[in-house]
Amino acid sequence: MGVPVVASATRLVAETFPNCVALVPPGDVAALAHTLYELALRPDARRRLSAEGYREVQRFSWETEREKLLGLYRELGCRMP
Repeated sequence: MGVPVVASATRLVAETFPNCVALVPPGDVAALAHTLYELALRPDARRRLSAEGYREVQRFSWETEREKLLGLYRELGCRMP
């Protein structure tokens, strides 16, 4: 079911994937190393993050994201081909 994700704790990532990503402060190499080390030692945490991440991405598809983007363009008054 995939692998756990470790990412910088930027606003976009934290808001989009609040429960399925191990977040570390941007640029904090020590925190990144610690998080990776902890995940290496804890198979239960790896499995949980992997499963949660897999469930989360199921709500996205190219079709729905394309429709959202086209809707935004229409809302902004852009001419569509």
